[in-house]
Amino acid sequence: MTEQAKPARLAAELTPPPAGQAGGQADRRTSPWSWLFRSMIGQMAIAMLVLFGAGVYVLAIRPMMDVLPPAAFDPLDISAQKVREVVNAYMLELDRDPQAPVPPAFGKVMDDAARRNPAFRYYIRVGDRVIGNGDRRPRHFEELGLDRVVALQASNVTPGLCSQLFRDLSTRKTKGSLEFIDCGRPRYYEFDGLSRAFPTDIDRREQAFGKMFWTFGSNFTLAVLATFLLTAAVVIGNMILIRRVARVAYSFDPEALDHQLPEKGLPREVLPLVRATNHLIDRSADMQRRQKFFLSAAAHELRTPLTVLRMRLEQMDESPLKDKLVGDVRRMVGLVNQLLTLMKIGGIHDVNGVVDLVAVVRKVLADTATLASSRDIDVYFEPQVARFVCTGEAQLLETAITNLVENALSFTPDRGRIFVGLSVEGVLAVRDFGSGIDPANATTLFEPFVRYRSNRKGYSLGLAIVKAVATLHGGTVAARNADDGAGAIFTMLIPPRGGEIA
Repeated sequence: MTEQAKPARLAAELTPPPAGQAGGQADRRTSPWSWLFRSMIGQMAIAMLVLFGAGVYVLAIRPMMDVLPPAAFDPLDISAQKVREVVNAYMLELDRDPQAPVPPAFGKVMDDAARRNPAFRYYIRVGDRVIGNGDRRPRHFEELGLDRVVALQASNVTPGLCSQLFRDLSTRKTKGSLEFIDCGRPRYYEFDGLSRAFPTDIDRREQAFGKMFWTFGSNFTLAVLATFLLTAAVVIGNMILIRRVARVAYSFDPEALDHQLPEKGLPREVLPLVRATNHLIDRSADMQRRQKFFLSAAAHELRTPLTVLRMRLEQMDESPLKDKLVGDVRRMVGLVNQLLTLMKIGGIHDVNGVVDLVAVVRKVLADTATLASSRDIDVYFEPQVARFVCTGEAQLLETAITNLVENALSFTPDRGRIFVGLSVEGVLAVRDFGSGIDPANATTLFEPFVRYRSNRKGYSLGLAIVKAVATLHGGTVAARNADDGAGAIFTMLIPPRGGEIA
């Protein structure tokens, strides 16, 4: 092995790709309204809206349609009502001030009515003030005897007496009406000849709906709103409890299933799911314990007979068959040792040692120097820091780094080269110049017993050990092809110990 200055491009080659660019899942676009149907609050809101709509129809719209006659929505009838409104408003103003000018609203309505109805005629009298169009003479005042009523009222025969008369002057094709009130000052109006409607600001549908709704539907609306708020408060409270249980579940270590989800305080409807999950955790933990015991026992039991078998084979006479058998036994011993290493890592839940990662890498490269030199492979190592102190187990980290280097050596051709780098952030990168990684296999590279090349010896436990060691130390592993297309880069991130980088 030779250790010399790393080429300038090595730093760029060993830098991991930005997060999110190395083989993430495809962006799944969902409808912005999908949460409304998947959420309990959203489903409650939809149900309440349906209930509210049905209640408004039953309690407001349907009674309104049954009570009000179809004529209430006749545009001509609405125009006549508008004329009565402005006339009554102006008469009240004249009653207070006999010299009051004609209001703009009154003039506009009367002009619109006369413009669309040439036969439209109106007459208004308040005291001695007379307003009208045409000949400005009443048609029905004297024939109804209202002149005698005014004279009788003026004689003060019965003090405090009020007289009032209303009559509909509508015909089959026209609208009209008259009204007489005398409580000391006579007020009288009549109009007729209204045969065509004109635009007004009166919406009887809106008025009727508002009246019916607030009369019959306000209590229902308040009840629906109160029910929704109370139910939402109950659901949100239970969702908070469920989210707490979910956070507890996220905190579980899949390698140490010795905890269960809490059941205290949860609603009865959720308890069956939590209990079923706890039962599954118990079964998974039991199966995990039995599996680890079996693998550990099998590995320990196999180690002794394999050692004995190797010793007996080495006592045999030299022959090609002997070399093959010894090599096969050596690989079986390596497999057993790797299985025991995985079992050991699985049994450790915390690491508390102090390790200088730079020193560990130098030791690994020194131990593998003979293997690299036998194939004339140059190994370059230049860390970005002189010391990188982390919390961990030196022996496990040494095993993981050895597996990364040996993996690079197995894919590097003779007389090739390997680059090893260590960044300030604790990213250990090992680059080979082999055939690279098949993108289809990138997601399973660190899984045990996964093999992609039949001519490569081993059982793919080395990278699985690397992943297990990195996870135990709170780190991650990754693999990608080099940017220039020559070889692959394997990275292992080990978090530094605070303030221990030099």
